[in-house]
Amino acid sequence: MRRLSLFVLGVCLASLVVACGDDSRVLGNGPVTLIAFDREGDLHIVAVSTGAMTEILNTFYDDGMADVNLGRVSGAIYNPVVNKIWMGLGGRDSPCESCILALDIATGEGVFVADGSIGGLDGFPGVAISSANRMFVHEGDSSGLYEVNTTTGEVLEVNSNTGSGSGSGNGMTFSNSGVFYLASGEQIFTIDQTTFDSTLVADVSKSGFPTAEDGEIIALSTRPSDGVIFGIWHDGAGGGGGGDAYLITLAPTTGVMTYIGTMPGKPDGLAFVPTTSLPR
Repeated sequence: MRRLSLFVLGVCLASLVVACGDDSRVLGNGPVTLIAFDREGDLHIVAVSTGAMTEILNTFYDDGMADVNLGRVSGAIYNPVVNKIWMGLGGRDSPCESCILALDIATGEGVFVADGSIGGLDGFPGVAISSANRMFVHEGDSSGLYEVNTTTGEVLEVNSNTGSGSGSGNGMTFSNSGVFYLASGEQIFTIDQTTFDSTLVADVSKSGFPTAEDGEIIALSTRPSDGVIFGIWHDGAGGGGGGDAYLITLAPTTGVMTYIGTMPGKPDGLAFVPTTSLPR
């Protein structure tokens, strides 16, 4: 297995350990709001009934010289202990294509936790936290799965090839019952939490979509109140980052994606957060 010593910038990972793991226990029983990030890294509320987005927070980080846009946030999950979102950055428009970053929701400031590009990793488009407080990230454009050591700041490769295909899309979430789901391209997998091998569960199919274009699921998040899994489907029309994004619900055991609405600006980093944690 491959270990990567990461460049930790001003954040002690040990201070970010989540008290609870799967979404139902992390978020508790209070009201939650679905959020996503646009291509500049700014934070939006997402209407779960339509996919409409409302910007609520301009985000930035201080690179020592100026405040800089975060760029593409390709994976996100909420940490209630420190009231921050853990994010994986990825894509050519990100300041660091393989960084893990902590965002302070109250201020919009992001601080880099670790830089995986030093070890040659190519993006972290998937982020998930298990019920045992273990944080996992999926490498972009590959089938590598990694665990972030929240004490030492290392990334440990737990499986160089999960068997999940090209690694395209990489939406990840834990269900309320603790099942680890991974979306890759147009397929849904479960990940064994001992061996970290994947098992194909279903090919995706569409219900109510306005397009027949092929594409990929780029984000997943589980609503704690009822266990419904929401996601973002990005179609491949136009190539080169073109196409449209759609808010969906996913039935993971059958692969059926139900269309909710078209999302402007091709967002990513979908996550449920406590409503009380958002800026007023």
